[in-house]
Amino acid sequence: MIWLYMIIFSAFSIFCLFGFWIRWQWNKNYQEKRKFYQIQEISVVIPFRNEVKNLPSLIQSLNNLVVFPREIIFVDDHSEDEFKHCFNELNVPFKTSLINLAAGDEGKKTALRAGISDAIGEFILTWDADIVVKPNFFNQLAKTPVSDLLILPVSMPGKNLKQFFFELDFQYLNALNTAISGHTKPIAANGANLLFNKAIFEEIDSFDDHADVASGDDSFLLLDFKNHKKTIELALNSDLQVKTPIPTTWEGIINQRLRWIGKSKKVGDRFANYLAIFGLIYHVGFWLMFLTDATWNQLTILFYWKILLDGLLIFPYLRILKRSWLALFIPVFSMIYPIYMLMILVMTLFYEPEWKGRSI
Repeated sequence: MIWLYMIIFSAFSIFCLFGFWIRWQWNKNYQEKRKFYQIQEISVVIPFRNEVKNLPSLIQSLNNLVVFPREIIFVDDHSEDEFKHCFNELNVPFKTSLINLAAGDEGKKTALRAGISDAIGEFILTWDADIVVKPNFFNQLAKTPVSDLLILPVSMPGKNLKQFFFELDFQYLNALNTAISGHTKPIAANGANLLFNKAIFEEIDSFDDHADVASGDDSFLLLDFKNHKKTIELALNSDLQVKTPIPTTWEGIINQRLRWIGKSKKVGDRFANYLAIFGLIYHVGFWLMFLTDATWNQLTILFYWKILLDGLLIFPYLRILKRSWLALFIPVFSMIYPIYMLMILVMTLFYEPEWKGRSI
């Protein structure tokens, strides 16, 4: 059984590596064949709720921009903190506006749609309020070919051993998403850094079908674009990444992961769900192999084999984000991740995650 397990997942690893190579080559060739984004046709929409601690860092990074979008629209989702003084530090040579959601309207998806409705650009770039952006972000975006939906990179840099583990957890999914996108459409998108055509969005938006779900804006949006066969691309450029902090407490980290899983279940993307089951079998199956009659030598080979496969998948993506040194933690990550993954799965049965104090 152990050899069958290793053969199946080795084949999948080769499949992923080939997909990563296809995506990389496609991005290089794609640049020569399409028109590029006109930055003055981009409206940035930033929904937020209770972000007084994060807004100053975001605003400082906006002040440092070298090239500017057409406008930035902030949308307040009934914040309960004193955030308005943060905008006194905003000093940019382009239009900025603040929208307050009406009483009775709430949730990130509602906030996004309020901002999109007011936007005048041809393209919408969504950011979260807890990100920071590089000064040359829009310089690089101006060199990027246009697509109906562009998934831009997001990083969550860790600052200690605990956070390094969860950074690898986050980038493991992004690496898999990149590999899969070489063969078919991406399986994940992150609303912290997502660019799309406004007219197409308004044409195919299925908001009424999931208005009761507070979060999951990015996942539902990706599914809409996939279902209507729109062009979806994934950017592989470290200068286009935005950085967002990892939660500092165990409760915050676990709640974030459970929220991501919770919204994925509600979206109902079958291929993504099948892939999640396949991944669960791979990771949890690793420890189940120790319950078989395999010899110690076979289990030792299995131990190094899993480290190798996990490293082959995640390292190319870490290199793109210029976080290659995190690969040093992959051996520990590979051994702990199956247990962590099973724990998260069990918790989804009993724990109701929240977003900004609200159930998702």
